[in-house]
Amino acid sequence: MLAEVDGVDDLVTGVLCLLVHPGSFTTVLRRSDREQIRQAFSRLIPEPTGDTDQDLRTITLALQAEQGGHGVRFQEPPWVQRWSGPPDAARAWLVRGEVDQQNRVPSWMSQGLVTLTVGRLTQLPAEPSQGTLGALIDDLYNDMAVVKREAKKRDVWSFALAMQAGDLVATVDGSSLRMGRLLPGPVERDSLGGSTVLKRPVAWSVDAAPDITTLPDELRNRLRFPGDDVVNLTEVSTALEALLDEDVDPVIDGSEADGTPEDPSPEPAQPRVELTCDTEKLAAQLHHADDSWLHELMLSLNERRQVVLEGPPGTGKTFLVRALLKACGLTEGQQALVQFHPTYAYEDSSRASDRCRPGTVKPESVWPSFPAPCGASPTRQQTRRASRSS
Repeated sequence: MLAEVDGVDDLVTGVLCLLVHPGSFTTVLRRSDREQIRQAFSRLIPEPTGDTDQDLRTITLALQAEQGGHGVRFQEPPWVQRWSGPPDAARAWLVRGEVDQQNRVPSWMSQGLVTLTVGRLTQLPAEPSQGTLGALIDDLYNDMAVVKREAKKRDVWSFALAMQAGDLVATVDGSSLRMGRLLPGPVERDSLGGSTVLKRPVAWSVDAAPDITTLPDELRNRLRFPGDDVVNLTEVSTALEALLDEDVDPVIDGSEADGTPEDPSPEPAQPRVELTCDTEKLAAQLHHADDSWLHELMLSLNERRQVVLEGPPGTGKTFLVRALLKACGLTEGQQALVQFHPTYAYEDSSRASDRCRPGTVKPESVWPSFPAPCGASPTRQQTRRASRSS
């Protein structure tokens, strides 16, 4: 056995076993992970053999039978939450509320819920599970790139299956952090702003939300890091719990109070965001002796709220912009990056402006993939990047 040979990495062992016997081994390559899974699902082993891989095969077949024959992916939600991490750890989740250039957090707060945009997922399986939801997404999004389709699965699996009542829910509202507790209740499908969404009830904290730029580095980095729309934050749940007032009163909309919908109050005006950072330090990190070009870039952004960086692929445009955004402490909802392509026509640049201001075309200030850039909040600092291949 390879596992008994000194110096052989267990990842190598796992890969070779999977290649030779794909029907007997799972894609969980680390032996320590396989042992954790065996321990977490020991109830499914009627007669333990003492062999980790044999017992794991028994567990996998039992779970597949429970899911109607669908495959089991132990390293994806909701199964990964069953075996990884401390069993008694409080769970925490980041659900992004600033998507598609819309901030849905105020409506979440007023209605006492959290939503996930699911687009084509117009119905849910009778018995939602990792297998049934995954198969449905594969069918509905079969024209989507595999990477994006897998990201959609992770979001839906996490939102519908892994998030449990009592879990802490966090989201970014402009430059503020909002937190609450997930309440008991089923996952429901609804329509919000013309988009199909899944929704769940949440008791949001009504206390003043902390500014993200004042949070500890471990929290700020996790909240700002781009990625899936639903992110497991359990590893920083202790820090989040310390910020959340335990006396959370559920935020209930007016329709539950007297049977009539309450008129939404206008959002308070927010101060204009200005980019500031230590340009000398940033220039040194980027291995530039002179920071004058960074000063010029920041002046343009603060004055015009957008810039265009042009140059051949691979010359560092994206790297530069992301470094500047990080140095200035912007959250994900305060920025937007978009890439131009040589095949984009003039009409692609101007049509969004046509929708916002009939008869007016300003192609230098609107970009494809932003449905309504003219309607975006003027208080949001948006840094936009466009690259053109030569």
